[in-house]
Amino acid sequence: MSNILIIKHGSLGDIAQASGAIQDICENHNADQIFILTTKPYVNLFKKNPFIKDVILDKRLSRFNLIYLYTLMRVIKKYNFVKGNISNKKLMEEQISKCDIVVNFAAESHVDNSIKASADFIRSNIFGSYNLLEVARKIYDSDKNFMFHHISTDEVYGENLNKAFKENQTLNPTNPYSASKASSDHLVNA
Repeated sequence: MSNILIIKHGSLGDIAQASGAIQDICENHNADQIFILTTKPYVNLFKKNPFIKDVILDKRLSRFNLIYLYTLMRVIKKYNFVKGNISNKKLMEEQISKCDIVVNFAAESHVDNSIKASADFIRSNIFGSYNLLEVARKIYDSDKNFMFHHISTDEVYGENLNKAFKENQTLNPTNPYSASKASSDHLVNA
């Protein structure tokens, strides 16, 4: 048995998409335990998910608080923290080759930040996702049990006030964040 840690922050739409990926992972790896590291607004939502063993509240003040991550490693025995960036293809090859499952929630996020520093969003959300996909494709060619899950955001559909989004509706990104996520979605589907 192994532990699968999924780190998830973001919007409610992202959380809804994460739930489907979590169910899929659980059904294909029923002997494994899935832990979620998330922020306060989503703890209760994930606690209701029958596929999750435990929800860990992320109390970090900064997303780079290493002390908190090292403390977390004691809670989840097989969790290893690797400081890196998904844009570093060599590092991703080293790390992904050790995995049976990759869940790509990684993203530069927040619309306001994307307007101020769009290059960071392009580098991480497009080129970083491309690196993950290339590495995953090579592994899958030799191991058909390998799984790659890509999680997007409801932002790729644009403004849709008071209406539910449908996955088959036309993408209509309206800012650098949603455009970069839509680009990575297209790479996954190509």
